[in-house]
Amino acid sequence: MRPVLASITFPTSPPSASDGAAVYAANCATCHGADGRGVVAGSRDFNDLDYMRAAAAADFYTSITNGKGSMPGFRDELSDGDRWNVTYYLWHWSVPDATLALGSQVYAANCVSCHGEDGNGAIPQAPAFTDVEFISRYSASQFFKSVSGGKGIMPAWQSRLSDAERWASVEYARAFAYQPVRGAAAPTRPAEATAAPPPTEAPTATPVPPPTAAPAPTEAPPPATAPPVATQAPAPPGAPAGDAAAGKQTWATKPCIGCHGPSAEGGIGPKLAGTALGWDQVLSAVRNGQGAGMPAFAAAVISDQELADIYAWLKSQ
Repeated sequence: MRPVLASITFPTSPPSASDGAAVYAANCATCHGADGRGVVAGSRDFNDLDYMRAAAAADFYTSITNGKGSMPGFRDELSDGDRWNVTYYLWHWSVPDATLALGSQVYAANCVSCHGEDGNGAIPQAPAFTDVEFISRYSASQFFKSVSGGKGIMPAWQSRLSDAERWASVEYARAFAYQPVRGAAAPTRPAEATAAPPPTEAPTATPVPPPTAAPAPTEAPPPATAPPVATQAPAPPGAPAGDAAAGKQTWATKPCIGCHGPSAEGGIGPKLAGTALGWDQVLSAVRNGQGAGMPAFAAAVISDQELADIYAWLKSQ
């Protein structure tokens, strides 16, 4: 259930953290400092990574709108858009470019098959990360907890990704709902454990004599004949004929790859390469789901023909 926050108007388009920079300079820097570290007593340090990870954007927006403590409200001084823009600008100190770059790699490798390249969700159970209200109501720490321990049909990633990778993937996913500042540098206080410095002097390599050239063969060997690629497979009873070559290509574009692996070798889900499952069993599992971890996929996500192609490819391995 989402937290209940009264008197909030959520934007219909992603707020721009870059546009929030000018708003911050004109209205906030006097007390909070140009570097976000705070000038007056009691002002927050927006470079405090732990604090920013535990804070929800909607809470900041409420404080900016209505005031908090000695800070006045800006409901009448700033437009609703300006208040949302400056809210998300506050995160650029704790979400530098390097974090978003790492998050992009982790997301592409592990999350895109279910959550989609655009963050709108590739399967019905996946939330839309482009939903500003959804992203604004929760802190990064709450998303991190779900990624680490799993939630719903999403498995736990704690043993599969490092802390830094999970935090980066969370911040990258959250950035679907707003336009982050580009060119932001990492905080001066190390956010994560830093790597050990490189050695001051590289060890001297021992010279290795060049290998003696092998004599040229008197006659070139005949070219190797590539094994034939399985194509059309006999259709299982009640199923369309499947094409293994097409199934291999289709597999790479469907959510199955995220749990069962690029070659269906298994991972979070079981190994499916060379499956002994019958067509009816596969069709039932895909259409109806199976257990707590296997979601149901409608024909709009994977058609019967695509599934028959994938099945032919799995059987051919």
